[in-house]
Amino acid sequence: MRANHYANLIFLVGLVGVGAAVLSPGVAMAATPQVPKVLTGVSAPEDMEPLPGGRALLLSEFRLPGSSRMSRLAVLDTRTGAIASAKLLGTTDGVKRWGTPDCLAPDPAPAWGGLSLARSVRGGWRLLAVNQGSRTSIEAFAVSMRGTDVTLTWQGCAVLPANQHPNDVAGLPDGGFVVSIIGDERHFNAPDGLTRLLSGEVTGYLLAYTQAGGFRRLPGTEAATPNGVVVARGGRQLAFASWTGRAVIAYGLQQGKVTGRVALPISPDNLSLTSRGTVLATGVPSVAYVPACLGSGGVGAKCESPFSVIEIGLRADAAGLLPVKTRIDAPAGVINGATITVELGRALYVGAFTGERVVKYAR
Repeated sequence: MRANHYANLIFLVGLVGVGAAVLSPGVAMAATPQVPKVLTGVSAPEDMEPLPGGRALLLSEFRLPGSSRMSRLAVLDTRTGAIASAKLLGTTDGVKRWGTPDCLAPDPAPAWGGLSLARSVRGGWRLLAVNQGSRTSIEAFAVSMRGTDVTLTWQGCAVLPANQHPNDVAGLPDGGFVVSIIGDERHFNAPDGLTRLLSGEVTGYLLAYTQAGGFRRLPGTEAATPNGVVVARGGRQLAFASWTGRAVIAYGLQQGKVTGRVALPISPDNLSLTSRGTVLATGVPSVAYVPACLGSGGVGAKCESPFSVIEIGLRADAAGLLPVKTRIDAPAGVINGATITVELGRALYVGAFTGERVVKYAR
């Protein structure tokens, strides 16, 4: 979930097991629990993306409601455990090349959320990032690296339509993107907004954006609090999480319809892709933890919860069911607010919307 989004305020902690079973229509239990390694020096690493080269992760720091701490894009060196800020630059020649015409300069006070790293249409790597700072937008950066030193050069942004609250973003091969809309003003600027957001009612959908065509709603993507989204199979398919709907849904971009889904024993938050083309979904067993987690702006709130990470295949069976297996099954005790798991090499890295740590599970 993203900055200023109630639904991301869930604390999760625990020991973890890394499952080795094949994907199956049921949720297989995880293997023997392992004690993770704790990596510190980051604030609320709510989303993560593997960087080119295979030895670093890009992290977005979630800004809790009521917090004065600035949001940051940071880099985790997975070999040393060191965490440092990415360097942000304006365009090298002052020319904005991408996005909506009402976005003319970098946001001076960004609040970062979902991330998506992919090859750009001109070659190289482009980062797309959800921003809910002084504007609500998807920001684009060219990525350059020297070792694990990362420079992000701003290329423009696409400002979201009014009253749309984005959660996550996934880049498309044509240079556009898909963004999940978790809800609208009824859920974020109304006295009963949190209750409605957590009720399980349909609150949002997915939007697709292209430079030429602007924003359009993807038919059939209406869901209860759409959350993480990833694009797979060369841009032909995507998967997104329905947070209070407790499901992950596969969607064919060419067909323009849902192609499979699976109900889960958790409320799935952010998603990530594995090298096998499967999806990792991270979440807690109940949204009942959320109101407690909002106490005091998330500071000192007593809302510990177990969490799980479930691997999901994107090829549905004849009944439209996606295959799954459990990778992490964690009781309380390690990390608060787990939202994202990324597989890098033979390790799993888990981030959260709160706290000052990433946890690493070696296989």
